[in-house]
Amino acid sequence: MQTSRSASQSYPKRKILHVLHYFAHGFVELPTRLLCVGGPKDPGNVLRLYRPNENDRMKYVALSHCWGIPTKEEKLKFCTTDDNIESRLRMFSLSELPKTFRDAIQVTRELGVQYLRIDSLCTI
Repeated sequence: MQTSRSASQSYPKRKILHVLHYFAHGFVELPTRLLCVGGPKDPGNVLRLYRPNENDRMKYVALSHCWGIPTKEEKLKFCTTDDNIESRLRMFSLSELPKTFRDAIQVTRELGVQYLRIDSLCTI
């Protein structure tokens, strides 16, 4: 039986799992970019965007979230643009991202999935 404390601690994870969709792709075309988050035992702070090859077949998780209307500062920080895509393909820091994104990355790692799609990071 869960105590109110343990129930409240699992709420963020349940909420994230509610909006995460797990895709096991066989012959479905992958998105043009995914976020490489590492594995479940990789608590690393370094992330990078990945461009799947035409023949790649892999599992990925997608975070669906409301973008709202980001400020110019938020857009520069939380969105991939023509100006920052090359550096994000090399690497960027987990600590740069908002908590919702960091939580989604943690859950993706815990699921044992290496790739995550977050629209604002993977779409220009």
